Amino acid sequence: MGCLLLHLHLLILSCFLSSSRAELKSGVGINYGQLGNNLPQPPHAVELIQHTLKASRVKIYDANPDILRALGGTGLEVSMQLPNELIAAAASNQSFSDEWVRSNVALFYPKTRIRYILIGNEVLSNQDIIRVWPDVVPAMERVQRSLKAQKITAVKVTTSLGIDVLESSLVFPPSNATFRADISGRIIKPMLEFLRRTGSVVFLDVYPFFHW
Repeated sequence: MGCLLLHLHLLILSCFLSSSRAELKSGVGINYGQLGNNLPQPPHAVELIQHTLKASRVKIYDANPDILRALGGTGLEVSMQLPNELIAAAASNQSFSDEWVRSNVALFYPKTRIRYILIGNEVLSNQDIIRVWPDVVPAMERVQRSLKAQKITAVKVTTSLGIDVLESSLVFPPSNATFRADISGRIIKPMLEFLRRTGSVVFLDVYPFFHW
């Protein structure tokens, strides 16, 4: 069945790791992936998400215009992504960031209820793009400036982190965990400062089934 190939995995959005005073609401959302065969068209997929799965939030892994358009007017809260391969360009070039926000956010907002822009997906877990790690926070800063230039204040900038940003995911209680030494000072600290300053949150991807 096509809808199964959407990778519409349940995402427990109340599992955000907050680094700020941002208001967090419990709820269940959907990760809307696009890898697979015989996928339903975005309008049909959105209908499934909203009316069959009865989700209230959606996370997409890029800025697919057809999906963003299909989500318009639904009231679904949307988290979208600046892909990993565009992080370096966004970090180094304000004009690039401005154009990306104009074309992928301002064009659809507020009809599409975009709530978060994620700068990359589990970047700090990917050793193949280690050169991009220092670009994550600068890219967040530039996208934030681009949103401000468009007078879009309700959309928050953040990123998605894998659980392996911690020295160990098996520490109990979780409050005793520490960030990995290779990223804690040079990347995580300025990231958390940015999130606190802008009233945003950080997405933490937790996959409990990997431990079984």
